[in-house]
Amino acid sequence: MSKTTLVIHPKDPTTDCLSVIYKGRGWDVIRDFNTPVDEIARQIVRHDRIILLGHGSPAGLMAGSLIRRADGKEVFNRFSRLIVNALHAPILREKETVSIWCNSDAFFRTFKAGHGLHTGMIISEVGEELFCLGEAVLNETEMARNMELFCGAFAKYIDMPPKEMRQKVLEEYVGDDKVTRFNRERIIVL
Repeated sequence: MSKTTLVIHPKDPTTDCLSVIYKGRGWDVIRDFNTPVDEIARQIVRHDRIILLGHGSPAGLMAGSLIRRADGKEVFNRFSRLIVNALHAPILREKETVSIWCNSDAFFRTFKAGHGLHTGMIISEVGEELFCLGEAVLNETEMARNMELFCGAFAKYIDMPPKEMRQKVLEEYVGDDKVTRFNRERIIVL
C-alpha cells in the first residue's frame, strides 16, 4: 500500500516557487488560506506524510487573508494567522513530515511535533537578507534563482527518507554566497 501525502501550502505569491516540490505528483494539496484549522487537522489525520510549505515562525505555518481597507479595496495580508499551530502537534507526531518554512525546526522541537526534515530560518527574500545577514548580497533576480535551485533540489529528492533527502539536497543546492551557505546550514533532520 502506498503512502498518502498531504501538502499544506497556503496560497501566497512570495512562496509560489515551492509549488515545484509537489506539482504533478497527484498528492492532496491545501492552498486555500481560508481553510479552517479543524479541517487541516482532519486532513492531517487522513494522510501518512505531511509536507508543510510557506511562511512561518516557531509558532507554526502562516496563512494570509484578504483584508478590506477603509477605501473598500481588498489587500492580501500574508501573515494574518497560523494555519498549522500547536494544536496540530499531537497528530503531526504520528506522521512523516517535511516542513519548509522559517523556523519550522523550532516549531517541531518546541511542540514535540515529530521527526522529519525541517528548516530553520531560510532567506528567500532580499528583506530577509538584510534582517539575517545585515546586508543584501543577492539582488532580487539572484535571489529568485537561488530559490529556484533550493526548491528544485527538494523537488527531486522529496520522496527520499529525511537523512538521504538532506544529503542529496545539500549536494545539489550549492553556491559560493552568504545566502546559500546560511540556508544550507538550516536544513535539519530531527
